[in-house]
Amino acid sequence: HLAHVPDPDESLRDDVEEAADVCPLQAIRIEG
Repeated sequence: HLAHVPDPDESLRDDVEEAADVCPLQAIRIEG
């Protein structure tokens, strides 16, 4: 994981992907 990400959306996307590993339904709800 990069220490600095120019695009905030990239960082958010990483958080969502990590959350998907724990709770896919929650990740879908966030993306929706």
